Order: sequence, then structure tokens, then C-alpha cells
Amino acid sequence: LADNHLFSAHMVQHLLLVLVVPPLILAGIPDWLVRPLFRPRLVLAAARFFTRPLIAFLVSSMVLSLWHLPVLYNIALRSELGHISEHVMFIGSAVIMWWPVLSPLPEVPRATYPIQVIYLFGLTLPMGFIGAAITFSRRVLYDYYDTVPTLWGLTTVMDQQIGGLIMKIVGALVFLCVMTAVFFLWYYREERREAGEVG
Repeated sequence: LADNHLFSAHMVQHLLLVLVVPPLILAGIPDWLVRPLFRPRLVLAAARFFTRPLIAFLVSSMVLSLWHLPVLYNIALRSELGHISEHVMFIGSAVIMWWPVLSPLPEVPRATYPIQVIYLFGLTLPMGFIGAAITFSRRVLYDYYDTVPTLWGLTTVMDQQIGGLIMKIVGALVFLCVMTAVFFLWYYREERREAGEVG
């Protein structure tokens, strides 16, 4: 569906690569398995730099934005190497993006809870802006989909609008749900701390 028919299906695929796969990798990987990768000082320094919330935000937003420019997106659809490169860059930048929230290593730590809340809210913006631009475009942005058959009676523009809405709404909901969870973790930690001080 994603490769040969529908932009909206391709958008679902991209959201899985950015919003589902990297968090599951970070949540599931044991620290002893990943720690050897960070033993070289240069690698550790680079990891600490790129996983700072502002840098992680900029890297992930830049990758997401550039690959949704029509010229690059159409290259990815027409070239297997371009398509693989796009997906590898999505996963790699998304691992960086999720690291400040789900780091498995104290050596490359998570951001504090207040910073995580602000950071996660900020992450709703790039997907929202890109999704809105795609949704409200009245012309076909990705002309590859004009050359393949659509399904279920959708026009290419309708399919594009659905894809933009999926990106905007689902992307925002995922980040807002995680932000809510982080907020409550922060709240309960502060409650326990205050209870300990009173006790």
C-alpha cells in the first residue's frame, strides 16, 4: 500500500518508524548491551552532545522536514537506495529524538522531568506544521502518486490530505500522551520526596 498506492499508508509507515520503533528499542535494550558502544571518549562526547534536548529536537525536526520536501520524497519513492536512506535516517534521528526521554544509560542521561515535558510539547510542532502544510495543499505535492493507482475511490489530493491529517493528529497525540505520562511521573516523584521529608 505504502510503496505502490497510497501516500496515507506511507505516512502510517513513517509514523511507525519514528514514533513506535525507536521508543521500543530504547525501552527494551539492556544497558549492558549498549554501554560498550559508548566506551570511546569521542563517541560518548558525541552522544552527550546530540542527545541534548535542543540538539535532538533540531536533528529530528530537520530530518523529518527535509525528507518531506517534494523533491526528496519523490526521489525516495523512485529509488530503492533513496527509500532505504530515508527510513534509516528516520529511525536514527528518532532514536536521538527519544533519547532524552528514554535513555537506557546514566552516562548519556535522560533530561529532567520538567525539561522532558517542555521537550515533548515542542516535538508536537514540527509534525503539526508539516502535516498542516500537506493537508491544506490544494495540489499534489508528491507527483509519484499521480502515476500509481489509488484505492477505495480516493483522489490523489484526498489521499494526500488524509496522510497530512494522520501525521498532524497522530503525531501530536503520541507526544501529548507521553508528555502526560512524564508529568505524572514527575508529580509522583515530588510527592514521594515531600512525604519523605515530612516523615
